[in-house]
Amino acid sequence: MATPGGGGQFVVRRHRAAPPPKTPSTPKLVLAAFQSPATIDFGEQHPDKEAVKTLVLSCPADAKRSATVEVVRTPTNITARFEGGAQSITIERGDVAACALTWRPERPGGLRGAVAFRLDGKRRLSATVLGRCVEPPPPPPKKTKKRKEAAARLADIDAAYESAQAAKARSIDEAFAASQASAAAPKKKRKNGTAPVRKEKKRKKSKKKDR
Repeated sequence: MATPGGGGQFVVRRHRAAPPPKTPSTPKLVLAAFQSPATIDFGEQHPDKEAVKTLVLSCPADAKRSATVEVVRTPTNITARFEGGAQSITIERGDVAACALTWRPERPGGLRGAVAFRLDGKRRLSATVLGRCVEPPPPPPKKTKKRKEAAARLADIDAAYESAQAAKARSIDEAFAASQASAAAPKKKRKNGTAPVRKEKKRKKSKKKDR
């Protein structure tokens, strides 16, 4: 945006563009010492509904050798599986692997626990899992018989009103058409172009009787 500055010069003011919205990233667990645990948030779920999240396990490129990871422990109603449903996997240096975490809650309540992994049969790593199970919203109330009957009566009333309005409109149109036709019809011509002479009836003089 250009605004006038001192000395008749224009100063261009640049506005910073709004940052793009943040997208949730996939949790990542680095297979090395002194690493903070990854966190997986399942959010809100309903009972007996499965929710699946992915945890990425990464073997650093500067590692001395490939890493063998094994699932040791999971919280209740949580399963952790690698590709093909395996519970252990070997990851080469500089490579990654995905672990599918599935939560199927049985009843409403909160979830907070840890999925424990064993690295190379010695070191243990963990990933924190969070979530909340809530009851699903109640279904909309079903229409009762009385409501259905009332809705049917209203529909009949609406149909009768529309039919009456249509009949009224037709009668108005027909009356208008008839008046237009009578106005357009030719009038009877008068003889000799003059108006007919109205004959006056002669009054009979009544004879007075002599008394």
